[in-house]
Amino acid sequence: MEVIYHIKEKDVFAGRRLMRKVSPATKRINRTAMFIVALAPFTHFLLRQQFSLSRVIQMLVEILLITFAYKIFSIVFNPVFDKQAIALLKQQNGGVLGEHKIVITDEALTETTSVNESCQRWTGIEGIYENEEYILVMLGSQHGHIIPKRAFINSDSAKQFYCQAQSYYKKSQIFQQKNSAM
Repeated sequence: MEVIYHIKEKDVFAGRRLMRKVSPATKRINRTAMFIVALAPFTHFLLRQQFSLSRVIQMLVEILLITFAYKIFSIVFNPVFDKQAIALLKQQNGGVLGEHKIVITDEALTETTSVNESCQRWTGIEGIYENEEYILVMLGSQHGHIIPKRAFINSDSAKQFYCQAQSYYKKSQIFQQKNSAM
C-alpha cells in the first residue's frame, strides 16, 4: 500500500501533540518529572519534622499546587517549543515539510521525500497510533511519520492503511518475541 501527502506546519504541530500523548518514553519522563517536583514539599515536610494534621494537609496542598503548576507549564510552553522546532525545520533543506510518499510492505515502511528516502523494518518501529485526523508511526520516543488521513480517498482507505500497518507491525513483534525466546 502507498500514500502520497503534503506535510504542512499544522501537521507537524499536531504530530508533536499526538507523540507527546502516546509516546511511552514521554509519559515516563512526565511522570518522573512530576514525581521529582512533588518531592520538594514532602522533603521539606520531613526535614522540618512537624507532624501535625494541619502540616500534612498543607504538604498535600503544596504537592497538588506544584503538580498543577507543572501541568500548566507544559500546556503553555509546549506550543512555544513546537514553534521553535518549526523554525528549525524551515532552515533545513526540506524533507519534513512538503511532499511525502509512504509505502508499506510486509517487510518495511519506506518514506520518500524531495531530499531523502528511508526504509524502516517493522521490527524497528516503536508503535502505530491514530486519532481522528492522523496516523502516527513512531520510530523513536520523539520522532515518527505523521500521516494525515486527508491524504486518503476516504476514511475507509485510511482505516485500511492503518489496519494493514498494524498487522505488519504486530507480526514483526511476534517474530521478534519468538527469536528472543530462542
